[in-house]
Amino acid sequence: MVQDLRAFLNRLEARGELLRIQRAVDPNYEIGAICFTELQQRGLEHNRALLFDKVVGCKAPLAVNLVASPKRFFMALGVDNRQDFRTLWKQANQMPLPPVLMGKEEAPCQQEVLEGDEIDLLQFSAPIWNEKDGGPFFDLPCVFSKDPENGESNCGIYRMMVNPDRKTTGLSAAPYRHLTRHWTKAFAQGKSLPVAVAIGVDPLLVIAAAAPVPSGADEMALAGALKGEPITMVPCRTIPLEVPAFAEIVFEGEISPENWQEEGPFGEVNGYYTGTYRRPVFQVRCITHRRDPISMGTYLGRPPQENALIIAQLMEAEILRQCSLPEIKDIHCSVFGSFLTAVVSVRKRFDGYGKTIAMAILSTWAGRPIKNLIVVDEDIDPHDWDQVVWGLSTRLSPERGVEILKDILGSAVDPTMTVAERRSGAYRVSKLILDATGPVNLPFPEVCSPKPDVLERIKKEWKP
Repeated sequence: MVQDLRAFLNRLEARGELLRIQRAVDPNYEIGAICFTELQQRGLEHNRALLFDKVVGCKAPLAVNLVASPKRFFMALGVDNRQDFRTLWKQANQMPLPPVLMGKEEAPCQQEVLEGDEIDLLQFSAPIWNEKDGGPFFDLPCVFSKDPENGESNCGIYRMMVNPDRKTTGLSAAPYRHLTRHWTKAFAQGKSLPVAVAIGVDPLLVIAAAAPVPSGADEMALAGALKGEPITMVPCRTIPLEVPAFAEIVFEGEISPENWQEEGPFGEVNGYYTGTYRRPVFQVRCITHRRDPISMGTYLGRPPQENALIIAQLMEAEILRQCSLPEIKDIHCSVFGSFLTAVVSVRKRFDGYGKTIAMAILSTWAGRPIKNLIVVDEDIDPHDWDQVVWGLSTRLSPERGVEILKDILGSAVDPTMTVAERRSGAYRVSKLILDATGPVNLPFPEVCSPKPDVLERIKKEWKP
């Protein structure tokens, strides 16, 4: 299994999945335009990971969109396909594997140390990705914090806008995220919250950090179970936190109750700009990094793109794990719908069960972001939109099958929320259920298909 970012890049290059860009590129707008063009022209299945070797004004090359295709997503986890991933995911959540510690003198991420006037965050390739972004962003950082009351560790992905002083950043987290809970508890005690940020890690760690797991779960223990061996961590030099020992770059610092700022705008995963938000300022006190460090980021904007793919795959696996109702056959969270739209296929035993399944899914923590949920019968593949449209067209009765649920917690990236709702932290939306399952106890036309035994014989003999 991949040990660090460098090993994963080598694997990608060996398989023809990595494009090295060796000419000098401008971190302001040009990198974003290149990433957008690659994703739009080559699509979800065929885009390549990009490595920008020479970023103007920076000492760190920048790796982007490393798992922006399903093939590379599964490669990062050491599996071959969606079903193998879901099996691994379920097993890993049942048996998390706690991290192990490495001594500071051995940790690659602490080979170089920068403090005081040496701190310059923009050395490490934080692009301005889209035209109206509020500044340079680190948008794929693994952010580590601990609950100040019970000491539970958390690692999540939170965007960070670099301020003009190059020593501080914004730290954006919605009210329902774990980091917000941590700083709220610390600030209530009048204390600062120590925060560490790891950039440039094994993509498997990014996947674990992005997972919609319940409160209290240790993402690094989950990552260890996914990997099949414990993740090696190292104590930070200046704060009481641990970070991945093989990370390329680590920022150590704190957020304090008296230091807030307006953060944003930012081109988000849904393809729209978010506004500005008042967020705590992350004060970086120390930077450690490997010799010749490699930075890491992802393009966010109109799908397809990496962030939506990661979240969609994780939501599917975690909904299947969290939803206790039987007879769910499969679920598809759409990358192109920015994971706000999903389709679930069910084996329907009695009328009304389609909506029951839908409400159960929306009640899980993993299903919280879904705004539009389509329920189809088991004979329809939820990953095939042609089949889904056929089901919607022929089995949905708007009078019986459409439900609108109001005033429910949604996703911070849902563009249908008003600016006032976002700024207030309400994040409440309405949600749509489309029950496109046929009736069980009422007359309904039978689906037509070829004679089964003949069809099976032809499938075996037919040469496309």
